[in-house]
Parts: sequence; C-alpha cells; structure tokens
Amino acid sequence: MYLWSDFLQLIRHPAAALTRIRDGRRVRDGILAFALAAGLTTLVSEVDALKPARPTASLVSLSPTAGVIEADFLHWYYTQRFLLPLVWLVVITLFWLAAVAVIHAVVRALGGHGPLRGYLKLTGYIQLVGLCILPVGLAGAFARLGNQPRAASRLDALGPVLALGVFVWENVLYVRAASSQYGISMERATAAVVGPIGCGIVLLFVLAVAAVALGTSLGQFG
Repeated sequence: MYLWSDFLQLIRHPAAALTRIRDGRRVRDGILAFALAAGLTTLVSEVDALKPARPTASLVSLSPTAGVIEADFLHWYYTQRFLLPLVWLVVITLFWLAAVAVIHAVVRALGGHGPLRGYLKLTGYIQLVGLCILPVGLAGAFARLGNQPRAASRLDALGPVLALGVFVWENVLYVRAASSQYGISMERATAAVVGPIGCGIVLLFVLAVAAVALGTSLGQFG
C-alpha cells in the first residue's frame, strides 16, 4: 500500500516525495518499485501481443530489396512478439543498473557524497511514474482485440506523446534525486544525469538496430 502512496506523492509533490523516500524507505523498497513498474509494463506488452492482426508491409514505394527486408522484419517481429517484451525487460533492467552506477561515479567525481544504494532506491521509485501511461497502452491492446481499429489508432497516436512526457519527467526526477541524495547543485546533478543517460539511449538505439538486423537475417534463413 505504501508504494501506491509514494507513487501518488511523486506525481503531486515530487520534491517532498523524494525526501520521504530518501529518509524513510529501504533499498529493497526501491527495487520492488522498479520490479512492479517494469513487470506491469511487460504484462501490458504481452496483452498487446495477443492481437490477432498480422502486420504487413505498407511502404509500397520501397525498392524490391527494401520491400523484402521490411517484409522479413515484420514477419520476424510477428513471430517473436511474445518474446520481445521479456527481452526488453532484461535490457531495461540492465540499463537501469548501469545508468545508476555511471551516474553515481560521475556525481562522486563532481564532488557529491552519498552511497550508491540510496540513489538506486530513489531511481527505482521514479520508475513508478511510467505507470501513468499504462492505461492508454492497455486500452489500445483491448481495442485491437475487440476489432476496433479506429479507437486503437487514436490511442496509439496518444501513447508516444505520453511516453515522451513521462520520459522527460522521469529524467527531471533523476536530476532532483541526484541533487538530494548526493548534496550537489542542480547544475552538477543535471550534468551527471543527462550525459550518461544520453549515451545510454544512443547505445540502446544501436543495439536495437543490430537486433533487428540480426533478427531479419535469421528470418531469411529460417
């Protein structure tokens, strides 16, 4: 029940919530918060994978070679749609742990003081903010299952906008958490958070492109 209370506090009064979490919660509470947020997100993705419609190539203006690659990718994505959320769960967990460790090292280099476990706890709780967009994703999944393409299309258009807003807000909270946990200025905390996370996003993009290329290649030989 306290996780729900902390989640609401993070939305309504983030500064006070971060202070309360920093001083009154345990590290395992932060890990539990992250597991809850990541697990529910994965569950919604698995529900969305139940949709019966199989994706088809739609970019008819592509060259024949590009069209074949697109078709192979869509076929691979369709056949692996239940596995991909689980893979993403592992990737995002490793990314979280790596990001926290790198940010901790950068903050300490900038003169901050404080244990790694404290920041791990705070950032675990911050992941709860992502639960705000799950109702939209779940509604879109049920719309597809109920053969309501118009409603699903509208929800799909809304999802990325909300996801971007949540991502920005989470990073703002990451900065505030670093400033609070390590006793450094907001400027130094911003530098410590934005740099590593930006590099991590680029790395995730490269890995995603590589995974898609590998999956498409395997699909051609499968």
